[in-house]
Amino acid sequence: DCPLLTTAIFPICTSTSDSTFKNSTALTTVTLPLCADLGSTTGDDGVFFNISGNTITLTIAASRATCNGGNPDGDIVALAANNTATIIYV
Repeated sequence: DCPLLTTAIFPICTSTSDSTFKNSTALTTVTLPLCADLGSTTGDDGVFFNISGNTITLTIAASRATCNGGNPDGDIVALAANNTATIIYV
C-alpha cells in the first residue's frame, strides 16, 4: 500500500509475503535476484495486486520461471498480464 513507490531493490531478499507490493501503483522497477518464494504459493498471491498500466522491469531468481508446473510463478504472470513488463531471470 505504497502508491508513491517507484523502485524496490532488495538484493538479499529470499522471500516475500502475499500482497507485498499491493497498491504500489507507481512501481516501475523491482529487483529480487535471490527471491525463491514470491508469496506463499506459486499461484497468484496478490504480490503485485492493483498494479496495472505500468512499464515495469522485474529482476527475479531464475527458479521463478518454471516453479509453477513448468510455468512462471502466478504473481509474475499477473504482473505481465496487467503491465508492459520485462522479466529478467537471474
